[in-house]
Amino acid sequence: MTILWSVGIFDTYMMLVLNKYLEGSIYTNFYFEGLAGVVGSAFAEYSYSRMKLRDGTIFGTIMALIGGLLIWAFEGGLFSAGFVRRWGFSEKSPFPADSPETNDFYLAVIIPYIGFFTKIGINIIV
Repeated sequence: MTILWSVGIFDTYMMLVLNKYLEGSIYTNFYFEGLAGVVGSAFAEYSYSRMKLRDGTIFGTIMALIGGLLIWAFEGGLFSAGFVRRWGFSEKSPFPADSPETNDFYLAVIIPYIGFFTKIGINIIV
């Protein structure tokens, strides 16, 4: 349990440091950081009361792992963020269709939400 708590604290500070380097506005990223703290606390109370300590911690770890892998995949270019436009989550990019600026434009929309999901998982662990 001590190791999991230590990993959760490390994840918390790592996401705080990485917020300014992730795609999207730094203000949006930190806004979602604070909101994830509130929502994560509510989810933690619910998950620990329903699933008990071990399963609640595993649930939070899985959420943080999935979110971290998605951030890594989108920021690393493994997946295209073009689905954001196709599914109606964003307006059309003002840049040419296959340009890197278009991908960055859509990443700026989706990365704060994935980071929010990840930070909820981290807040459940901690």
